Amino acid sequence: MTRLSEKRDVQDALVNYLIGIGWDYLPPDEALQARSGDLREPFLVPLAQEQLITLNASASLGAGPGLEALVEYIAYDLSGPSRP
Repeated sequence: MTRLSEKRDVQDALVNYLIGIGWDYLPPDEALQARSGDLREPFLVPLAQEQLITLNASASLGAGPGLEALVEYIAYDLSGPSRP
């Protein structure tokens, strides 16, 4: 009888499922880099900024400085007050 393994039975299965439905896998070293080396950072702020701009480029602000400033503010807010 095989012992249960959280990594094999849960994490790997979930990662494989998400890749199968079109998500991109981000290796741990790239995820850490996107967190500026801070393991406490729950968000991948640079990726969130990029996606917010992409998803909202057609909004009333349009692409450009207004949208980028708003996304920068949101990213700062995501990082929390104790982080720059």
